[in-house]
Amino acid sequence: MRQCPYCGRWFKNRFSLMSHLKYCPAKNGVVHKTFSDKVEEKEFDFGGYHWFIRGKKGFMNILIKIDKILIEKGLNTEDRRVRLVGALYALSELGIVEKFHVKPIKQQKA
Repeated sequence: MRQCPYCGRWFKNRFSLMSHLKYCPAKNGVVHKTFSDKVEEKEFDFGGYHWFIRGKKGFMNILIKIDKILIEKGLNTEDRRVRLVGALYALSELGIVEKFHVKPIKQQKA
């Protein structure tokens, strides 16, 4: 195993490390900033629940991509909701989502 001296990534052999060094972002000074420091809030209804999410700008793109993958797998709305809440917990651990609330929508009696 060989480690890149610039970014710390591990490789199986010397040749894969040499190939990586040609395009290593840390070596070439190219560091991609995925999220800006701007904060955005989203509020919407999905699956019978009201969602409120505050996080760094761009977090919604991640949730939309995750939901598309769940739709492709053929999951129903309830299963998708549970998995999206799990994704929100993971994004909050990474510091991308600051806080979120998912509450059931109260049904009005007729």
